[in-house]
Amino acid sequence: MKQKIIILYTAVVIFLIFLTSCLTPGSNTTTAPSNRETQGIGARDLGPEDVVTVDGRIDFRDPEYRGLLSTAPIGGKPSFFVTVTRMYNRDEEYEMGRRMLARQAAIYRRVRVQTKNMTLSTGDYVGNREQVEIEYDKSSLPQLMDEIKIVEFYQDNDGSYFKGVLENGRLPSFDFAREITDDRPVWLRKEPELPGYATAVGVSQRQMFFSTSLLKSEEQTLAAMARQFNVGVKRERTDIEMESIGTGYQQKSLEQVDVFLKGFYVIDRWISEDGNTYYSLAVCPIP
Repeated sequence: MKQKIIILYTAVVIFLIFLTSCLTPGSNTTTAPSNRETQGIGARDLGPEDVVTVDGRIDFRDPEYRGLLSTAPIGGKPSFFVTVTRMYNRDEEYEMGRRMLARQAAIYRRVRVQTKNMTLSTGDYVGNREQVEIEYDKSSLPQLMDEIKIVEFYQDNDGSYFKGVLENGRLPSFDFAREITDDRPVWLRKEPELPGYATAVGVSQRQMFFSTSLLKSEEQTLAAMARQFNVGVKRERTDIEMESIGTGYQQKSLEQVDVFLKGFYVIDRWISEDGNTYYSLAVCPIP
């Protein structure tokens, strides 16, 4: 009887040792983190091997991926979302993604925005043309690439998508209504009021590539924000002779903006249900 107990005890010990070894970290099989709620300021900096691959094309209107477009601060630190159009060598998309995140961080720190908006109107015609140029410190990109921590990294057939956190930045939580009603966020109907910050919404139409669509939306948001800080308007009206209907008029209106912004930060984005219109909501400290 005693011998049987010893044999049974030995078998149990061996089984427990085997079970423990199976649960011990260090296995060659790795799984890229995909639970968005477990990632953030406490997550490690993801590398190329941590990519989450999605078959086909990611639809950022889908609630599963909609959260990637939201870049509210994580743990009080700025977060950014960027996309990289698919490259021939897919390994290069990771480095380009980190560089694009650094670009976002450089714009957040300081950006010069120059816009020219020309409006031409006659008695029965109104036309508009706008040019937006932005300048930021490109020499700071290598340092910012080191300060950015990638916390989400997805890839599909069209490209790669990254969310990164700037380790050396500090921001408030920006509490505002994020509810979706009638398939639109509340902030599209009424921009939030945030103490000490100006807000702006930029709108752009879909471009050939998803990455270009986001950049165009960001550009329009920068222009909208810059107008709140510095606007110089020049208007010129010219009377012209119009045959058979007498004297008409032609009026030119030129709006020029040239301003430096510090702390410009996109906190949310939205894509229309038909996928043709892109919106960006941004904030900037009021000097």
